[in-house]
Amino acid sequence: MKSLLPSLKERKRYIVFEVLSSVAFKEDEVSEAIMQAMHTYVGDLGMARAGLQFPKWKENKGIARVNHTSADLLKASFTFINSIKNKRAIVRSLGTSGILIKAQKKYMAG
Repeated sequence: MKSLLPSLKERKRYIVFEVLSSVAFKEDEVSEAIMQAMHTYVGDLGMARAGLQFPKWKENKGIARVNHTSADLLKASFTFINSIKNKRAIVRSLGTSGILIKAQKKYMAG
C-alpha cells in the first residue's frame, strides 16, 4: 500500500500545557478534564475534526496533539477548566510547536 502524499496528510500541532494546582493529578484525570472542556466548547463535530491526543505527560506538564486548525480552539477551551476532580486547578498553555521533540526540549525542560 502506498503512503499518503505530504499534501494529503493531516497537519498537527503540539501544545504544551501546565496544570496549576496545589494537588498533583494523574495524566488520565487531566486529559479527561481537557476533553470534557473542549467537548463543551466545540461539540462532537469539533472534537472529531481536532483529533485530540495526549502523547506526553511529566509531573504537572503535558503535551496535547491536535489538528492545526483546532489549536486555537484547544487553547480557548483551557479557560473553561477551573477544577479537576473537585479540586481547584487551572490549565494554561505554555507554547505550541509543529514537532514533538522541539516542544519537549523547549517547553518541558525544567
